[in-house]
Amino acid sequence: MKAIRGAITTENTKEDIFKDTINLIDEIFRCNEIKPNDVVSIFFSATKDINSAYPAEALRHHGITDIPMMCFQEMDVSGSLEKCIRVIVFINCNDDKKVKHLYLKNAKLLRPDLLNIKVAIDGPAGAGKSTVAKKLAEKLNFTYIDTGAMYRALTYKTIIEDIDINNKDKIVELASKIDIKLEGDRVLLDGVDITNEIRTPIVSERVSLISKISEVREIMVNLQKQLANDGSVIMDGRDIATVVMPNAQFKFFLTASAEVRAMRRYNELVEKKISVNYDDILRDIKKRDKIDTERDIAPLKKSDDSIVIDTSDMTIEEVVCKMYDIIASI
Repeated sequence: MKAIRGAITTENTKEDIFKDTINLIDEIFRCNEIKPNDVVSIFFSATKDINSAYPAEALRHHGITDIPMMCFQEMDVSGSLEKCIRVIVFINCNDDKKVKHLYLKNAKLLRPDLLNIKVAIDGPAGAGKSTVAKKLAEKLNFTYIDTGAMYRALTYKTIIEDIDINNKDKIVELASKIDIKLEGDRVLLDGVDITNEIRTPIVSERVSLISKISEVREIMVNLQKQLANDGSVIMDGRDIATVVMPNAQFKFFLTASAEVRAMRRYNELVEKKISVNYDDILRDIKKRDKIDTERDIAPLKKSDDSIVIDTSDMTIEEVVCKMYDIIASI
């Protein structure tokens, strides 16, 4: 005996519950080449906002009357997918039969491992890329890869090892040997947590100079491509939409005024108890914008198929919700 899992989102009307339940079960039967006689039992569960009809009732009306069925109500978990019907179909079959689990409509987001969705986020410094990407990845249950942190970690390494910013050969050698690990929100360099250290003004000032070295970018891009191969991922940083994940299903370009971006970075650093000056940060932001847009190697540029979102007058939550709705529409 094997179990086939599935889920579908719906509206809380009897008509929609019936229609979507039947669609889900029909697709499970079709994709797995099974008939009602193969089924041992079917268990349904529904979120608490689904209360206009029982999913099992839909199948009875559909002519499936001999299969034992049960319906359960799910816990009301904060932040969970709304208006969702889940199902487990138990079937009699050979042990070597491969089953296909079905997730339809917005329920597809419950199984990012089956979707293999790539989301690329680019934009100028301080536009909120990393903050938005982290929250969006958490909401979608995707893997988040902070590529900017990788360049910042290398930049920080050049500082603590007192390597001249103009010594390209030494920097490239360092990049080829550096040990960077991304563990959730933490950035580890040679096993040491440097999450706060890489966000200091001196690192922000130098990172553009490091990242424009073509050999460094080649090393980092190859690593990023490897990381992007595993399941559904959200990746933010330079070259993501054009070089690292050119075939990403979703490409976003986040932007905001220099003043707004400087204030965000200032508040972020103050919250981390790092002593900074707003005017210095604004000057650095404008300087970095100039470097990023004018450099020969990987200049800051929006890909033609990117969705532009100006975040100047939006909260982080509003940006995340906007991007989530776009991705959930697949």
